[in-house]
Amino acid sequence: MSDSLGDLQKVRLPTVEVLRALLAAARPVYGFEIIRATDLSTMTVYSILTKLRRLGWITSEREAVNVVVHRTPREFHQLTAGGATKALAVVDQWRARHGDDGLSDVDRRAA
Repeated sequence: MSDSLGDLQKVRLPTVEVLRALLAAARPVYGFEIIRATDLSTMTVYSILTKLRRLGWITSEREAVNVVVHRTPREFHQLTAGGATKALAVVDQWRARHGDDGLSDVDRRAA
């Protein structure tokens, strides 16, 4: 499987926002934290995370089931070393083409 997002000219803003949230996170984050940081829909964030995981840009780990806390176990996501390098390149290329147009303040809202 390719480790590329394909033609970087076709990378859309939501993917850039998810990558920025992952880059800004100081620790592994779960999906709702990314949703909150980016203001993107649940479906959008999880489809991007699935693609990034398939490409090997992120790792995902489900927390152990805790019977005391009655909720679905969270799945935590973190950029791999190679994924972080590629994510920086994508974000830099986006900024070179578009400036900060359309970018949110995700850096301040990320976990």
